[in-house]
Amino acid sequence: MKVSVAMITYNHEKFIAQAIDSVLMQQTDFDYELVIGEDCSTDRTRQIVIGYQEKYPSMIRTLLHAHNLGPPHSPGKNNFVSTLKACRGQYIALLEGDDYWTNSLKLQKQVDSLDENPGCVICFHNTNVCYDDGRDSHLFNRKAMSRVIKLKDMLEANIIATCSVVFRNNLFKEFPSWYYELPMGDWPLHILNAEHGDAIFLNDVMGVYRINSSGIWSGAEGWAEKQIERLKSHITLYEKIKDLFGYKYSKIIRTQMSNRWYQLALLYREQYDIQNMKKCLWKGFISKPINSQFSGRFFITSLLYILFPKLCRHYHSMKNVNQS
Repeated sequence: MKVSVAMITYNHEKFIAQAIDSVLMQQTDFDYELVIGEDCSTDRTRQIVIGYQEKYPSMIRTLLHAHNLGPPHSPGKNNFVSTLKACRGQYIALLEGDDYWTNSLKLQKQVDSLDENPGCVICFHNTNVCYDDGRDSHLFNRKAMSRVIKLKDMLEANIIATCSVVFRNNLFKEFPSWYYELPMGDWPLHILNAEHGDAIFLNDVMGVYRINSSGIWSGAEGWAEKQIERLKSHITLYEKIKDLFGYKYSKIIRTQMSNRWYQLALLYREQYDIQNMKKCLWKGFISKPINSQFSGRFFITSLLYILFPKLCRHYHSMKNVNQS
């Protein structure tokens, strides 16, 4: 088996058929399979998945869990790992049940790229990001990207849309214990894979990454709280991996931890949570005392909030009134 497509799904009744169809439409000169981990959906997702498996028994394998595998702090993580472990292909492609591919040659292009570049272990491409609440779509990778991506680039941010990636299977034996403690699954997986080689970026737009308004990290409702949780999850990741690479990437990791702490401080300042703002400023300073990505105005304004809390509270209240 050349490629296994790993698809995890939970309550994707409205989207799962489109996701599966986008896999079935792939035109390849090699064999591939679709492995679907269905995590006890409460809607009709499981029935739809079973229907496709019965129609395409030689191509689709299903993992129909008897109970939901996702702990509250890490939705879908165990389902994700179990689905990956069930994949038999030389390569694994990822596609979640609410995303879909738009190019029938996607898998062929990515497999050809990896076959032609044995020193590379990951291949990913650009995607469209679409919102179900009507916001304008945009590219996932909006900035110019190099064709060859190094591990250091992946440490700075998650630059790989989940639905865009194909990687070599069995690059490492087991997931480290800290992986299961993280709220996200894809970014740390890419980092673990990138220990073994570079990544190839294809600028072709060949998929759609769908963002639901009820998503863990996205959506307008509770936006600030979701951003706070997202930044905290990044910091947790950096704390888990900072000893993984020794001193080689310590500068990058310290810088990125500092960035996240200062971004958290700004969010807390906007909520007039001065105590948490001060804690995040201090932790950002400890991570990297001098951070050129944040202006002097940011630090001066934050200092004013600490020194003159009553005046700043008045300013903060008037600002909120004017915005409403």
